[in-house]
Amino acid sequence: MLAVSVGLLFSSMLEMAKRASWMEEASAVFSGCKAYAGEHEGNFPPELGGLYPEYVERQFSLRDKEGNPLWIYHPGLNVASPPDQPLFWSREPAGKFGYAGFSVNGDFWEKPEVPVRQP
Repeated sequence: MLAVSVGLLFSSMLEMAKRASWMEEASAVFSGCKAYAGEHEGNFPPELGGLYPEYVERQFSLRDKEGNPLWIYHPGLNVASPPDQPLFWSREPAGKFGYAGFSVNGDFWEKPEVPVRQP
């Protein structure tokens, strides 16, 4: 019984650590998008890859070890876009909570399904 409890606790701690790391990277990407918009008349970047190295310090905030993008990005948005419009979200589910990302206004969200892009 104790081994099962320890196993569940360890699994839960790993999930929390993974989520905290993901949140740190996502926050860095959103901060980079915001800084870019501040220097480009309120427009978010045409693609996330252009944020490194000027706006995002670590390239692994944008790509996995194989070089694949970590995020699905909605280009063409600006700070005047609908505030709840998803700006970027995880390519893969971010743990047991599903997909997660940031909206134009900087709100973090989690959804069980990939968000639908608004026109």
